[in-house]
Amino acid sequence: MARVALRLVALLTALLCLSGVGATNVAAASAQGKTAYHIDLYSKGSFATQYRWTWCVGASSQAMLNLIHGTSDTSFARQKTLVTYAMKHDGFPNSDTGGSDATGWSNALNHYGGGGTYHVVMSTNFRQAVRHAVKALRRTGKPVGLLVMGGRHAWVLSGFDATADPAATNNFEVTAVYVLGPLYPKEQKGFFDLAPDSRLTFDQLRKPFHVFDDPDSPQFDGYWVTVSP
Repeated sequence: MARVALRLVALLTALLCLSGVGATNVAAASAQGKTAYHIDLYSKGSFATQYRWTWCVGASSQAMLNLIHGTSDTSFARQKTLVTYAMKHDGFPNSDTGGSDATGWSNALNHYGGGGTYHVVMSTNFRQAVRHAVKALRRTGKPVGLLVMGGRHAWVLSGFDATADPAATNNFEVTAVYVLGPLYPKEQKGFFDLAPDSRLTFDQLRKPFHVFDDPDSPQFDGYWVTVSP
């Protein structure tokens, strides 16, 4: 993923299809299996809106660090610091024109208090990626970064619902996730994100979180990419 949020070609269509999704949308999840385990790290004041069109990694990092440390720093200065560091520590040179890539995102989190364990995970299918992400969140108590829209935008996974506790068994299915999209509440260049802590069922997540196909970061192409603690 390079220059995150520069080319969100499918975001408007995808999110229009998800309009009306929220914390009360439980019916679709129940069709996939009964929810027996729930966790959501989101807290009021943790969410950060991106200040510039290409700063989704900066804003998502800001929110993730707020969740980790129980802070509510949503300042321009902090976001600029995070995205600037990420850009300087990207894994691919084409991502230095205003946004960052998955490698830079993980490096920024580790440098600014994420605990030193954030790393890029490349999964070969959607189910594997989601299961890995929720297991990491459950194991560490830290949020996970999602490379959505084929690697062109950054979201935060703050929680999930599942048929069993992933810390207790591998025999579980994810029924829903809770996400933060840093474009909210702005509409920028015709695109927007859902409100913070929106609940998407497992199947609803498929549309925004699809296989990586951003030509600026070909090393990730063909995978579902996350930034995991």
